[in-house]
Amino acid sequence: MPAGIYTNHEKVAAALAKGGPLIDNPNTPAAIKVSGSHRDKAGAVEVHEKETDIFYVSDGEATLIAGGTRVKAKNAAANHQYDVEGGKNFHLTKGDIMVIPAGSPHWFKEVPKSISYHLVKLTTPAGGTGTDVTYVDHDKVAAALNSKGEIFSAPKLRLSGGYRTGPDQPANYGADPEVHPTSIDIFYCIDGTATVVTGGKIVGMKESGDNRMAGAKVEQGRADHMTKGDWLLVPSGTPHWHTEYPKPFGFYRYLLVKVQE
Repeated sequence: MPAGIYTNHEKVAAALAKGGPLIDNPNTPAAIKVSGSHRDKAGAVEVHEKETDIFYVSDGEATLIAGGTRVKAKNAAANHQYDVEGGKNFHLTKGDIMVIPAGSPHWFKEVPKSISYHLVKLTTPAGGTGTDVTYVDHDKVAAALNSKGEIFSAPKLRLSGGYRTGPDQPANYGADPEVHPTSIDIFYCIDGTATVVTGGKIVGMKESGDNRMAGAKVEQGRADHMTKGDWLLVPSGTPHWHTEYPKPFGFYRYLLVKVQE
């Protein structure tokens, strides 16, 4: 199998500073794209009829209006063509997460200085990512990242915190290579470091739980050294194996976006 799609922290930082693409995985039903975004002023009302947007704020702040109905702007002097009627105001700051399902209007109403955020776009069946706009503040996100907790859950989409350690700390040591036949894993490294092997083939693969196959090792895969700020997308059916946890960290903490195809 081909390897996953990896983007290092330097490219991520550049995209967050100016905006730019990071990962594109079009040849799947979910058609996932990951990018970095940067704004220093308000924007226009957007509605994506088939795409769900996930925002993860890396810096700055802004007021976002989401939900409700897109309507023609009533103020003739307005510098935008549409407004959102019946939407909710959300004050976004560093560490916050927003999930905006397909068909939900949204726009950045106020940007005091600037805001930078990670943007994950995906296409799923109707209702597969939920029907309501969801806001999770930075305190709840941080708590989930520190406890391997759930951040968001819908029939086809789940966001959670992840934490793995090396063999010297066996309680959180996930040594087995694994494959998810019908789901995509997207990892964003929060801190720590790990070597993740993707692609190739699993030796001794067998069923190991719901939508999971596991084995003894991966052959002919590619090794990526995940550090803070890196993204890695593992397509469905692709082997992945966390093999090394270099010192001084000895651990790997991450945000996991799991998409069921």
